[in-house]
Amino acid sequence: MSKLLYAGIRRYLKSIIFWLAVIATAAIAVDFGYWTRNNYIDDVYFLAEFIVLAILFTWLVGREFDEGVFRNKMICGHTKGTIFLSELILSEINCIFLFLIFSGIFVAFNGYIFSNIPANVLIRIFIGCLLSNMAFTAIFVTISCLIPHRAIIAVINILLIFGITFVSNDIDYSLSNEKYNIVYDTETKETVDEYGEYIEEEIEIPGTERKVINPNYVGGWKRSVLKVTYRIMPISYIEDSVMRTYNCFGYNDEYRNNGLTYEEDPYAKFSITKADNKALSVDLVYMPILTIVIIAAGYALFRRRDFK
Repeated sequence: MSKLLYAGIRRYLKSIIFWLAVIATAAIAVDFGYWTRNNYIDDVYFLAEFIVLAILFTWLVGREFDEGVFRNKMICGHTKGTIFLSELILSEINCIFLFLIFSGIFVAFNGYIFSNIPANVLIRIFIGCLLSNMAFTAIFVTISCLIPHRAIIAVINILLIFGITFVSNDIDYSLSNEKYNIVYDTETKETVDEYGEYIEEEIEIPGTERKVINPNYVGGWKRSVLKVTYRIMPISYIEDSVMRTYNCFGYNDEYRNNGLTYEEDPYAKFSITKADNKALSVDLVYMPILTIVIIAAGYALFRRRDFK
């Protein structure tokens, strides 16, 4: 294993793709940090970084299969299990390295949030986002170890990023629907608009409100399944963290601050419900579980793969 890791480190350090990934990560982080400081936090930058990771590991891990390097390593006496684990360890180390660059640059632009958001919240968000990156990396590496053509791997990995994001957002929307809708009886009232034209307007009648079943509400066992599915999506923790801290970013947003300093801005005051605070901790468990499941599945499938 140590020989594989040492050779892998040299392979990464000598790779132009790796250094281009470092530069791309830094560039995305600079744009992300600057945009967030002056406008608002946008999770699209995380998707951009996931694409960088997908391309990096597709190229550097996929080429090992594509060019027959895995077979050569087996001929030299290395087992399939140690080959798979060495590729995974190397990729996760590089994922952590790139994430530290990404988050470090972002914080350099937006360090003002430390005066507002409690440290224990920021630490959990940092860990959760890192675990999300590591889960995506496990997916990219597993696919790269099982499919021999890099072009196909790249397409699959990138489609997975958008597919997981779409499914996560769709589930989140489904779970956001309340069980009941509040409706009112209405009456038609004729009014005159600013141009002197008569228009008919539906007016809600006070005191007639009542609850009706929301047809889009998902309940019972399906809701429980959707909640678990949402939590194990690698992108979900990031999206939830963005929503929970959204108001705290955009230091130079003149429309939001109205001439106030960051400390004086009432909209920037951080608050979190007990449920959300608990979820920040509980949801951290799901990413490692997902990563372990992916690694176990990839390990089993790789050992059964025939390399001729």
